[in-house]
Amino acid sequence: MEAQGKVERRGARFIASAYQTGLVAVVMSAIPLGGCRATTDARAQVVLVVDTDLPVSGQLAARPELSPDAAIDTVRVDVLAANGAVLDSQVFVVPNADQWPLSFGVPRDDGAPAPTALRVRGFRGRKAVATTVRGVASLQPPVGRTVDRVVGFSFEDGVVYRGVVLRGACLGIAPSFGASPTGCVDADRPAAPATDGVAALDGADMGASLAGTWEPAVEVACVGATPAGATCIAGGFSVLGDVDLAGSELADDLVASPERPARLSPYFLDLTEVTVGAYRALVATGAVAGSPPTAHAAGDAEPCAWLGATDGANDALPLNCVSFDTAAAICAARGGSLPTEAQWEHAARGRGEGRSFPWGEAVPTCCTALLSRAISGDLGQQCGGPALDAAGSHGPGRGCVPDADVSRDGVLDLGGSLSEWVLGAPLPYAAPCWTFTTVPTDPLCADDSGHTYRVDRGGAWTTGLGRAASALRERTPATAQRSNGVRCAYRDAP
Repeated sequence: MEAQGKVERRGARFIASAYQTGLVAVVMSAIPLGGCRATTDARAQVVLVVDTDLPVSGQLAARPELSPDAAIDTVRVDVLAANGAVLDSQVFVVPNADQWPLSFGVPRDDGAPAPTALRVRGFRGRKAVATTVRGVASLQPPVGRTVDRVVGFSFEDGVVYRGVVLRGACLGIAPSFGASPTGCVDADRPAAPATDGVAALDGADMGASLAGTWEPAVEVACVGATPAGATCIAGGFSVLGDVDLAGSELADDLVASPERPARLSPYFLDLTEVTVGAYRALVATGAVAGSPPTAHAAGDAEPCAWLGATDGANDALPLNCVSFDTAAAICAARGGSLPTEAQWEHAARGRGEGRSFPWGEAVPTCCTALLSRAISGDLGQQCGGPALDAAGSHGPGRGCVPDADVSRDGVLDLGGSLSEWVLGAPLPYAAPCWTFTTVPTDPLCADDSGHTYRVDRGGAWTTGLGRAASALRERTPATAQRSNGVRCAYRDAP
């Protein structure tokens, strides 16, 4: 392969090297931000300078207010021919802010098919899948976590410089490849021609990097008074779903993919599930509507906790055997609502940390969370003990240490105890109501027409240990269920 002169590989480390066939020799090289060295071949080439407003992974330690789900550290560049064929592909690892903007050159090779566009993808490398491009190692990023730009260009005499910005508003929006490719440039141009948003530069210097300036990636604290028994869940950016669960037998109900990026406003969430005692207090004041929970039956091996309006023996237990409609009425009476799916997952996965379980990555055991105390499908009964424990019984110092069922914000029993009703239609993430032209704020799949099933989230005393995974979704009949309970969310002050 013909060398492209001496270049300084600043801000990039090659994973996939350039290749050469008998017909094509396209070279991409990292170039110093000040421009090419004097020894660089002066033949026609396009130097593309790429910046981003997303956080990069190297910023996270010093700036904990940034969402890890929004951070990128890898760029894959494909050189495309007019028919969409990939002529060359390169992966750059750029985790630190001082490595941005990233620059590379694409020289003209008069004996090769003429490249007409570049496909530039920014993503988090640890979430990508190893693949090959024309026999060379590369990375394939997940769509929902990737900014995917198509950059049109043409060669001119000598060296020309062009600049683009990979913007957070374009996360999860795939380009369209046809006669005239289109892609997301920014929030106002989600499907623009490939030549849009490409700046002509005088040299390779774009100035200071924008890395870490995308406002939705920065957490937003609550400003209102915290309701009794609740805690603030700071707003920010989260990715909903988990491609790692694809194909899992646990995810065969409502699949947790494709992943969906989302921005959440701050809100409050109950620290524990609504208890029998809290519900009895509402009943006593006449504040709650809806059908009452199913009452406990003597000798019932899978009991309901409700003993009636005047019996407080089970007041510490979480309220189960409650329908979706009654659960919604309970939260309305408490001044809130059921959480949306997005709110529930934002809290359960650590507000953008992408946790597998509310407490982190440790696989649950019988002391981590209240799980599998009844025979559940083919899993059998994995754990012993009574059907239900008092709400919050698997919190700090009461369950496994340090992996008790407690979230980043101190919310208890999101992994076990009872599955919790949430707002949103029981439709897959691929449904139109989950498809947006830019990163949505407080998304809700609001197609509520004719659904006899509803969505619940989190594991329960009736489910196996694996159901504690926070990205799992379940479609359940909206009637009273022994495994389902209530947790309420509350708006922050405007």
